[in-house]
Formats: sequence, structure tokens, C-alpha cells
Amino acid sequence: MAFSTCLRQSILALAISVSLSGNAQSAFYDVFMDTTGLSGSAAQLAVDLVDGDGTVNNSLSISGFTTDGSLGGVTLTGGASGSLAAGAGIADTDFFNEFLQGLTLGSAIRFRLDSSSNLAAGAAVPDRISVFLLDSAGLPLVTTTLLGDALFTLDLDGSADGLLDVTAGTIPPLGLSVKVPDGRAPEPGSDVLLLLGLAFAVAFGKKQVRERG
Repeated sequence: MAFSTCLRQSILALAISVSLSGNAQSAFYDVFMDTTGLSGSAAQLAVDLVDGDGTVNNSLSISGFTTDGSLGGVTLTGGASGSLAAGAGIADTDFFNEFLQGLTLGSAIRFRLDSSSNLAAGAAVPDRISVFLLDSAGLPLVTTTLLGDALFTLDLDGSADGLLDVTAGTIPPLGLSVKVPDGRAPEPGSDVLLLLGLAFAVAFGKKQVRERG
């Protein structure tokens, strides 16, 4: 195969990969809740994904869940799947999508939330992720400074990390930390992909020349 043909094919493949990844954004957060003051309480962890932009373009996963409490049953709505023990996911297949699992609280809860952050072109309202700690009846176990007593919300506005809003306080007190994981590797940008593609094309061309020689 001629080098010029290999180069054209490499550039075409590169262009396709750039076009597919150009709008890909993702948000990663490590969540920690100090539930010492609520230890022994029956609760439910609810994670909602509301499809604001009317397009199926976002999903999230919940992984690495740990607690010294115990887990109960799971309720899945819309595009939700899985469990806290095995890993859970939610896709915005419906307007309202919810993962909900019961638990008896111990002293702490930890998990990682990993979400895409895409916004449909021309959309005025982004998709929103909201996380709640509810009682066994589905009512807020704690009240917060955010709408609906959410612990935190994440608007998937198309930016690299989304727009995070964490409550300023809860009643009764609940220690809460939501942060970007240390050492997170960013997604490759189009400039990096271009350099990798051109390097591959040049290297492949040199290899073809050596084989013919």
C-alpha cells in the first residue's frame, strides 16, 4: 500500500475520532458523608438524573461504594440499573430517572460518581443530577439549603466538570465532602489526538519504505 494512501486513511480515521470525541466531557467526583449522628437510622440514598435538554446524551455511574452500615433493597426508575454493591448506572432515557437503594446508616458513606456532561445544541436547560438522603418513607432525612433538600446537584452544562452546587449545611448536621479525585487524568483533547495520528501516519510510512528497501 502506498504511503500516500496510508496517510489519507490515517488522517480520515483521525478526523472521525476527533469528531466523535470533540464534545465528550466528563465529570468525576468522590463523595464522602459522615453519618455518625444518624448511625442506626433507616435511610435511602437517591440519585436522580432529570433530562432537561430532551436528548438522550448523558449517563452516570456510581462505583466504589463503601459503608459500615448495611444495604437494603433497590428501586430503579427510567434508565437506572445495578446496585450500590455491584455498581449502579443511570442513563437519561426518560425525563425522570432515579436510582434508589435502602440502607441502615453507619458512621460513613463513600462512593465515586462518574458522569458525562453534554448539553444538546440550542438547549436552554441542562440535564441535572441530584443526590438525596431520604428516610424509609421517601422523605428528606436531612434538610438542606438546596431546592428539594438535595445534598448536592450537578448540572450537565457541557463543561468539562459540569456545574456543581453543594449544600451549605444540613439539619441534623451531616459531614459532606464532594471533590474532584486527586490525580484525575483529563480526556485527550483534539490537539493531542492530532499529534498522535500524524505520528502514527509518519511511523507507518517509514516502516513501508524500509520494507520496500
